[in-house]
Amino acid sequence: MKKILYVFLITCFSLTIFSCAKKDGSSGTATSFWSEQIGTSSYDYGTGVTLYSSDNIYVSGQSNGGLDGNINSWSDDIFLVKYNSSGTKQWTKKLGIFDNESGVSMTVDSSDNIYVTGYTKEGYDGNSNSENYDIFLMKYNSSG
Repeated sequence: MKKILYVFLITCFSLTIFSCAKKDGSSGTATSFWSEQIGTSSYDYGTGVTLYSSDNIYVSGQSNGGLDGNINSWSDDIFLVKYNSSGTKQWTKKLGIFDNESGVSMTVDSSDNIYVTGYTKEGYDGNSNSENYDIFLMKYNSSG
């Protein structure tokens, strides 16, 4: 299973089209066994992908539209999507206030908490903004 996931991480992640592949040991070719595409009528792109304990997948990025029923705040917003190991979407979170925000990188700890970092021109959770782009760090549990 780890081989399959490494192939996914290295070769199958491209913008907002997500695909998993497995390598056929005899022929050396990769075969897609699921793929998922999300997006809006505006532009959207993925910036990070990571796995956690149950071989489930998190994808982060930036969207300029109302992704999966989430309202767009004004400009670019952060998104975080969770897929199970079969490629079924579990949930989508979108965060944005007024100006540009983007989730750039993420990781998952041993308790399946998700940490997303990136940049924003707004203040979150009572934090003030410096008038330019600031760095943020957000923590989510596996339920979003």
